[in-house]
Amino acid sequence: MLLSLGLFTLAFLQATPTGGPAWAGLPALSLTSTNPQALAIRNEINQLRAAGGDVMVSMGGASAWLRVSAPPAAVPPHWPPVTAK
Repeated sequence: MLLSLGLFTLAFLQATPTGGPAWAGLPALSLTSTNPQALAIRNEINQLRAAGGDVMVSMGGASAWLRVSAPPAAVPPHWPPVTAK
């Protein structure tokens, strides 16, 4: 039996010290970073999407500021573009 996986959960997108989103909360891994590791993450996502798959992002983790109960007004302005993708 052949199984096909198409949706993966990536963890964790967390706030940087300045409040912007980044992988593991590291500024070097922000969504617009040119750091080789950040570029590799984006490249892998793009390759998966080109093959018909997709990703969803888990925001948070043990040290995250964002809580499920946080009202939308509490979400910093950097985050709506992330949640919209």
